Amino acid sequence: MNNKKRSIRRKRLHSDQNVLDKAFRFYQENNYEKAEYFFSLALEKHDNAKIHYYRGKSFLNLGKPLKAISCFEKAKETIPSNQNIYIEGISVLLQLNFPDKALKWIEDAARLKMKSKKFFALKGSALLQKKDYTQAINCFNLAIKNGVNSASIFSELATAYFLLKDYKNAQFYFNTAYQMTGNCNNFGINQRYYEALSFKELGQYKKALSVLNKIPAIYKSDIFAEILHLQGLCYYHLGKSDKALFYINASIGENPQISCCYRTKAAILKHMNLLEESINCSEKAAQIDSENDKKELMKQQFMQEQTDKLKKEIEHYEQKTALYNEKLKENPTDAALYAKKAAILIELHQYHETIFCCNNALRINPKEKNAIRDKSRALFALGRYKEALSCINSVGD
Repeated sequence: MNNKKRSIRRKRLHSDQNVLDKAFRFYQENNYEKAEYFFSLALEKHDNAKIHYYRGKSFLNLGKPLKAISCFEKAKETIPSNQNIYIEGISVLLQLNFPDKALKWIEDAARLKMKSKKFFALKGSALLQKKDYTQAINCFNLAIKNGVNSASIFSELATAYFLLKDYKNAQFYFNTAYQMTGNCNNFGINQRYYEALSFKELGQYKKALSVLNKIPAIYKSDIFAEILHLQGLCYYHLGKSDKALFYINASIGENPQISCCYRTKAAILKHMNLLEESINCSEKAAQIDSENDKKELMKQQFMQEQTDKLKKEIEHYEQKTALYNEKLKENPTDAALYAKKAAILIELHQYHETIFCCNNALRINPKEKNAIRDKSRALFALGRYKEALSCINSVGD
């Protein structure tokens, strides 16, 4: 009998290892959807920080940052001293625009005496989101001083200077960010645009045009209309109305919903004594501003609602799971506690984690009805209908 049990256990361990092998193989092949699936299957049996971490990375590559941060949270709970988990988690929190929570993670990392220089840059990004530009600049400079040099850091440093209206420093660092990319991609074009915009704010219109004219005409970035408008505006300030009007009309043709283009066109037409056309452009600008204000208000309201919802979901998960984790430390053989934790997880659609908790409960008490119920619900939600039915039928066993 003992030999039979050992054989079953060896088969189970071998099966578990196969699941993990498949997960990592799919991850290495960039098949993140299948990788996430197999990582989640592995988590039904093992609450392992590494599996949570790579499942989070899979979600991140699938463009699901909220699910990713949930995985990184669990990984952090399992191994609170792993630096990579903190760096990935903080990056995702910044992507979700949760700077306060990111700063809390950074404080936790400092308390655990984590020494990665990347934390300086991450703190700078969080402070930039909080509009604390001076402190953000200090953090970015500290990161650069410690050898953390990347185009994105120089870009964020330039942005902080720009928002503080220190256009000279902004111009220098936008140029540095561009030089580090060496490519005419969207990021590089954006650095060129803001470098030129900094020159324009300094009243150096020829230098601004010199930068803009280096952008290949064939390349259309996501701010192509803004680039054309800035070119037109610079030519207008240099007294070249015909050239200015050409670029402004091109900008309007590219995106007819940018009100500042019509205002600039109105100023040019007024300068050319075309008063009626100038007035029409001013009215069009006012109309677009009114429409954009309404759209922006609706967008902000929607984004705020979504942000509040995300924050509440994360806070709810953290509070409830932390509560049951503490109780389970004191009572690791309490099946009812595992079942209660599972009830929280299933409401958050954490189905594989629900199954893991239910399995723990059922190992302790095979007749724990709440665990059977929630495990079957989780299995059903995952489309595993035969397993769900088998789980329900086990109530009568």
